[in-house]
Amino acid sequence: MSQPITDDSSVVDDLVVGDGNLSFSAALVQSYANAGERRVLWATVYDALPTAIRRYGELVNECLAQIMDNRGVAYDQVDARLIHHLFPGATFRRIWWNFPHPGWRKGRQENAPEVVQAHVNLMDEFFHSCSQVQVEGGEVMITIIRYPPVTVERLAQLAGAHGYDLRGRKAFDPAEYPTYTRVWGDDRDGSSARQEYLSWDVLAQRLTFMKRSTERGLPEQYHSLASAIKGLDADSVSRRTLACLQYRAPEGVRTAHQLSQFIRQRLAAHIRNLQGWLQRPICPFHCLALTFLP
Repeated sequence: MSQPITDDSSVVDDLVVGDGNLSFSAALVQSYANAGERRVLWATVYDALPTAIRRYGELVNECLAQIMDNRGVAYDQVDARLIHHLFPGATFRRIWWNFPHPGWRKGRQENAPEVVQAHVNLMDEFFHSCSQVQVEGGEVMITIIRYPPVTVERLAQLAGAHGYDLRGRKAFDPAEYPTYTRVWGDDRDGSSARQEYLSWDVLAQRLTFMKRSTERGLPEQYHSLASAIKGLDADSVSRRTLACLQYRAPEGVRTAHQLSQFIRQRLAAHIRNLQGWLQRPICPFHCLALTFLP
């Protein structure tokens, strides 16, 4: 991952992933500026920056300059499945990804079983990563083609497994981002069939997912546990808590605040995994309330 082009912060308004030529990020920061909104935006591309410039030319530098002029930050070589590893300690209020795709090969049908499964795996890992860097109320904005390999219903299931609810579904209107230039990051960019590929985006959809409360769906007797988890702060966290949970803090988690955030994220994921057990008449996890006490 490249070093930030400008200073970063721990709480970021917008993260854009998979923005091959940075044109969507540039259009987004411009739309905020036009509306008089001051938001912190991080733009990312999957390729190395020199590769993006070689593929898309001066447009990349122009978009980069516009992002920086509007308090933005840009990173290259960012895999959308590894956000939580690449940006440890950061929290994102909104994460954007237009037309996610696991990779394209000429002659391979989009509805082929292996392609569909690759899409499923990609989105499952993406939502898992998002869940580690967002808190309750955080949004994930995804734009998909009219006939995606993975249905909206399946996407909602994948998101739900990581604590997100589908809250919005509307047509994607490119006119809202007039300087956005759609690219694919593969051989389709220079193909003579580019217009045909663009036709697949007609009637594309913008999906909005929101991270739900960790208390939702828990039996009433466990609400106090979830509240205790949500209420963890730097002063209440101890290394003993970490040891009781048998969690190993990743490299770079050193301060009490970082440790608190790490434990909250892990516990939220833990509760989601245990919800099925907690709904059983006889639950073997009553002792968890004691384990989580610092």
